[in-house]
Amino acid sequence: MSRSRRIVLLLLAQWPPLTLALVAGAGYIALQLLPPLFIRDAMSILGGKHGQVVQSIGAAIAWLMVANAVRGVLFLISNQMGHIAGYRIVRFLRLQVYAHLQRLSPAFYTKEKTGYLVSKVVNDVDTMELFVAHALLQMFTSLALLVGTAGIMFAINGRAFQRSRGAA
Repeated sequence: MSRSRRIVLLLLAQWPPLTLALVAGAGYIALQLLPPLFIRDAMSILGGKHGQVVQSIGAAIAWLMVANAVRGVLFLISNQMGHIAGYRIVRFLRLQVYAHLQRLSPAFYTKEKTGYLVSKVVNDVDTMELFVAHALLQMFTSLALLVGTAGIMFAINGRAFQRSRGAA
């Protein structure tokens, strides 16, 4: 079985916390993209009556405060679920490595240095936790932020978005 297939199977075994982490991460990014839309709406109502402008801006500020509170909770959920999945994978891998080391002959241990084996068991397995809890989730949220930012730019001013795409 190839290495990438093994990694995919390890990740699929932890689908509940990973799914929750990805969904919470997507919600976090969606709420992070709200302020430009509120600013656009605030700018469009500035020409209205004074009372209406104050009321609209007050409502926008209240909604932004709620969005920031929810965003904080979503970030916490995403982070925690990523770490839960990562540590479950680390536990599984350490048990697998330990079981494999138990099956090896005593002659193997006379050839290999103990420090090298311990280093492999600890460091290489911990790398998987870093990948699952940090790199994988960051890659997903960065991609979602890129797509979301392009969508917001298009929603605010489609013509300017088209020009910025052509210049790149």
